[in-house]
Amino acid sequence: MAAVCRTRGRDKALAGSGPMRPREAAAVHRFRAMNSNFSTYGLSAADRKKAESWFAFVEANLSRFRPDSELSRLNRSGGRPFLLSPLLYEVLLQAEQFYRTTEGLFTPYLGKTMEELGYGGSFEELAEWGEGGAVGQGSLQERELEAADQAADHRGSGSAGQHRPATTRPGGVKAPLLNAGMRSVVLGGETAVDLGGIAKGLSAARLARMLRAQGVSAGGLDAGGDLALWGGADRVWEVGVEDPFRPGTDRFTLHPAGDCGIATSSAWKRRWKSAAGRSLHHILDPRTGQPAGSDLVQVTVAAPDLTQAEVYAKCVLILGSEQGMAWLERRGAALSTVGIRRDGAIVQGGRSIRITEGGREHG
Repeated sequence: MAAVCRTRGRDKALAGSGPMRPREAAAVHRFRAMNSNFSTYGLSAADRKKAESWFAFVEANLSRFRPDSELSRLNRSGGRPFLLSPLLYEVLLQAEQFYRTTEGLFTPYLGKTMEELGYGGSFEELAEWGEGGAVGQGSLQERELEAADQAADHRGSGSAGQHRPATTRPGGVKAPLLNAGMRSVVLGGETAVDLGGIAKGLSAARLARMLRAQGVSAGGLDAGGDLALWGGADRVWEVGVEDPFRPGTDRFTLHPAGDCGIATSSAWKRRWKSAAGRSLHHILDPRTGQPAGSDLVQVTVAAPDLTQAEVYAKCVLILGSEQGMAWLERRGAALSTVGIRRDGAIVQGGRSIRITEGGREHG
């Protein structure tokens, strides 16, 4: 998940219509976790410390880049039953549920494919490799040509109780054998799990629920571009979304109301070159096993649940503007999406959400 969705301005994330003390509104805290930039908004010093500790714990257990993490140990389990911690079980179960409800369009089982494509280490490590490593943004024309080439290349490729029987999935991946009673899993075949963005989204949503239960009435969490915002139905937020063609500049501002989750998926972040010099990115189309080559370069989804927003943003990006918007609208009336195409045009789908560009109403 790319860190392209962020709060706009100094304290705008908490600039809502509901009451808030100035000290709360000024509490913005930034730190690094999970190879991304994280921020908290409106939290006390004690709660900021909780946030840093929580995300460090999640990274230590769910990162595929750390050989000592629980996820890495699972991926080395070689088809043997593996007892899961409550955290990994929760994330893996939700990921499997989304795999099923999206009919495989979202999948956490492409870990080996990612490695084969060259994304076997953190993006910071890729950036140090030089040839075959991370690539810069390049010119707009170069990026559009690369995306068009990729699209042409790929267009033709086109539960609780006992262990469930394994079923073969696209690419030879087999369904994990989850056992709720034992809280265990068996990975089939050559399967390797890559939890990526869903780990950030789910962990941020879970922390937001914990803070609310502890009496934090309003606040925000930005987990590398996945935002969990809460503060009551009368609060209207301002969330700046970065222009993929002009890094560091907001393309538009979203104005969602009430409690929500917002996630952005981008094909222009986390890019690298293969050993053959081919430009790649980390949003894979599971139907081809290759980087997605649709007409969309970035998608933002707002939803009642952050984990849902994170998963659906990726699915819409893979499908493209026409199919993706139609697909999302079939998912529910409470979902909003804003996409940016390769030609720079903004497209919207789902529930209407207020958007401004340069202080002016969009559309």
